[in-house]
Amino acid sequence: MSAPNPGISFIELLAYVDYLANRWLTFFRHHPEALELEVDGDTRTIADLILHLIETEEVFARFLYERQPPEGIPTPGSERAQDGGRFPMLPSEGGQRDRHFLG
Repeated sequence: MSAPNPGISFIELLAYVDYLANRWLTFFRHHPEALELEVDGDTRTIADLILHLIETEEVFARFLYERQPPEGIPTPGSERAQDGGRFPMLPSEGGQRDRHFLG
C-alpha cells in the first residue's frame, strides 16, 4: 500500500498559475493605472516587471519545448519592455508552449 501524495501534480500547479495570471490580467484591465506604479530595482514600473516575467517564462518554455538552451534571461529594458505596458493583450507564448508540451 502506498502513502497518499500530499502534494499537487505539475498539471494542477500549471492550472493554478494560469488561474492566478488570469485574475491579475482582469485586475489590470479594470485598473490600468496600477501598471504605471513605480517599483524599486531594475524595473521602472509594475508593467516593466510583468513584461520581464513574461519574457523569462518564454525563455524557459522554449528551452523545455524546443530543447534549445537559453541564451540569457531578458532584462527589464529589453525590446518588449518598451511596449508601453500592453502585456494584458499579449498572450504568453511560454505558457502556451508549456500546455502543449504537457499535452
